[in-house]
Amino acid sequence: MIDQIIVGMAQALDDKFGYPVHVNKIKQGLEEPCFLIKGMRGSQSRKMGIRFEQLKSFDVHYFPSTDDITEECTAIEQRLYDTLEYVQTEAGLFRAKEMSGEVQNDVLHFFIDFDFFLLKQPAKVDPMETIAIDIDKKEGG
Repeated sequence: MIDQIIVGMAQALDDKFGYPVHVNKIKQGLEEPCFLIKGMRGSQSRKMGIRFEQLKSFDVHYFPSTDDITEECTAIEQRLYDTLEYVQTEAGLFRAKEMSGEVQNDVLHFFIDFDFFLLKQPAKVDPMETIAIDIDKKEGG
């Protein structure tokens, strides 16, 4: 599911901006402007029976191409709120739970969280085999 969300985000970024999109690492020879999608923390909690809630956070880096970094990053951040609020995947449409952005070391970091529910079927367990137990009964004891 996480891979599908990453693909959906990369497709949305490509459709909206047309800049190169990298996932998890940038190969040598970075050409700006571009995006980098990095997976961050994740969690899972059981809700009821076979139902689990998963939370996955991402950091979408934007590497600006102009000398006016603050203005460019602010404009891109505003567009990212609309671009990544809904992400289309093979499994359906996912809506971002939380989004925020900040500029660190001349790079925009756009943090985005998705949460979703999973149904996990319990593992099939083979029934125990019958065990024969011989008990010696002694008289008087």
